[in-house]
Amino acid sequence: EKYPFRTALISLIILYIPYIIASYPGIFTGDTFDLIYQGYNIPTWSSQYRPLINENVILNAHHPVAHTMLLHVCIVVGKAMTHSYNMGIFLYSMLQFTFMIIMISIFIKFLTYMEISSKITFLFIIYFAFAPRVQNYMFLLSKDVFYVAFVMLNLMMFYNLIKGKHDKKYYISFVVSSIGILLFRNDGKYMLLIMYVCAALFFKKRRRLFMVMIVGVFIFNVLYNNILLPSLQITPSSKAEM
Repeated sequence: EKYPFRTALISLIILYIPYIIASYPGIFTGDTFDLIYQGYNIPTWSSQYRPLINENVILNAHHPVAHTMLLHVCIVVGKAMTHSYNMGIFLYSMLQFTFMIIMISIFIKFLTYMEISSKITFLFIIYFAFAPRVQNYMFLLSKDVFYVAFVMLNLMMFYNLIKGKHDKKYYISFVVSSIGILLFRNDGKYMLLIMYVCAALFFKKRRRLFMVMIVGVFIFNVLYNNILLPSLQITPSSKAEM
């Protein structure tokens, strides 16, 4: 109860050591190969999914571009440092794992400050440590892991703000997590718009904040998806797929 963040973080790191070893360098999905190919500008199924803006630019937004490039940068750095593609994949896995357990530890701290029973909080730590699906999820090379971490942070900050807490760090974390949601899932904007519209309707005292966030989501989407990516010759995702 005195050090909830530290307790959760250290406990999860220690308990996850066997899973880190067992999952080395990371767990692939069908999409993982497509992400790696796109990073190296190698033609793959998603580049044939719809006409490319530029036939020489294979990178497209069928998968979130930010996630594709994050994975690619990790592979390039790992390869440059150790001459091993596996170490590049492992670097990404550990970055994702670290980010996720930090969010979980913030969540444990959040529960403690809400004066949730320490027994219940302890059960959450046990769940995150030993649930097989969560174990696999931590090392799954998928945009969904970063996305759900940003969703966790966004929901916690959302709660703090509607409760009238005005700490600057809550506002910053709220905006950053919203941007993370937009960058790491193509359909993240729909979730945020529905959430913020409902919040503006039901939480009148914070209506101005959520109206600003609604406008912000629209502006970010236009600047990123309609201006920045096309200017880089990156083909947008299909509306039907969205």
